Amino acid sequence: MMRSIPIRGCLQREAPWEEVFQAQTHPNPISRQTGRIVTTLVSIALAFAVMNDHASSYVLNPYGCHVPDASIEWYAEALTSPYLSATQNADSDWDFSPVYGYFTQTSSKAAAVFIVRDYFYGQSEPPAWLAGSCAQGQAWSGQPVVHYNQSIMDAWNNSQRRSTAVHELGHVYGLAHTGH
Repeated sequence: MMRSIPIRGCLQREAPWEEVFQAQTHPNPISRQTGRIVTTLVSIALAFAVMNDHASSYVLNPYGCHVPDASIEWYAEALTSPYLSATQNADSDWDFSPVYGYFTQTSSKAAAVFIVRDYFYGQSEPPAWLAGSCAQGQAWSGQPVVHYNQSIMDAWNNSQRRSTAVHELGHVYGLAHTGH
């Protein structure tokens, strides 16, 4: 059976794979939820491969943290203009990709799924990273934080900051680097 799935900002696609996957391999509701998560992660990986040069550094991570549902609200905590713009553009990049879920900036820190901040962390720290925790293979516990290191990234152009923001939002979805 074919089912039309609305995709924000795109034409509708016919995607029978989710129903087939769930019906054939997951007869109970808990397994159906797992099927949706796996399907979502596969979709994310494929979309990311088309969207960004960082695709080769990602793998599906069934044991890592992931977002709990389709609405992924983020809060900009004292984020300076270049990093706010990069994150907003990355948000749009993900929203217009054919993946399950969408990012939305919120003005409420309490309502946010994750937080984004920038700071001068020093040259010995990475340019950006996601800090958070979860039980193995579960949704994030608390609010993970995307950190942008101004000590390094201030020298970058807008495109490099945007690409890094797209990469970090991929981690929020649940994608991991290869070798992890």
